Amino acid sequence: MDAIDKYINRLDGKGTDPTAASINKSKRIQNDKFTSSPSFTIVKVNGVDTDSIINNETKYDEKLIHFRPDTIVNIGSVVEYKAEKYLLLTFFDDPIYPKGKLKLCNSIYTLPGTASRTQTGVNDFGEPIYEHSEGTPTLLPCIAETSILSDDTNEAINLPEGTMQITIPFTEHADLVEGKEFTMYGTQYQIIGIDYTKSFNGVGLLVIKGKKV
Repeated sequence: MDAIDKYINRLDGKGTDPTAASINKSKRIQNDKFTSSPSFTIVKVNGVDTDSIINNETKYDEKLIHFRPDTIVNIGSVVEYKAEKYLLLTFFDDPIYPKGKLKLCNSIYTLPGTASRTQTGVNDFGEPIYEHSEGTPTLLPCIAETSILSDDTNEAINLPEGTMQITIPFTEHADLVEGKEFTMYGTQYQIIGIDYTKSFNGVGLLVIKGKKV
């Protein structure tokens, strides 16, 4: 076996070319030292235990989360950390250093359950008797805001009085349409717009714009 054959043989299992071999080596190093970080913690991502490293951002309600190499997490995932729930707003798909930005969920967006009826018997005339049920409501962790950041200045801009912006994980539901009403902090709002631009193929985020009724 000549020198070239030995070199190619060494790359087997590590990558078939020098670039792939270098990436795989970096992955192994990152995996080996991952749990030694003082910020290492196990969080739940959509209910699944996941190794992570979490760092504070400048804002109290935002975190930077790092994952093990080759981890893929969808934007809009719910991350549970220290008894709090966060939404994953961004995700940087790097094979060695995947990471994302978390924002604290400060409320719950409630979607009504699906109404159904079950026949429980018949009356004296032979007509069916039904029992009606509203179904179990869906409780979505959400970010409720009355101000948003400007893309140009990165400064907070107050929304028009009586309006609110709600960010939820992408969800399909009959009540997620303009004109429907929802309750937030004891106040009734009507949906005046839904932004789908942060979702794709059934995952991501929905941004709901509500106006006080």
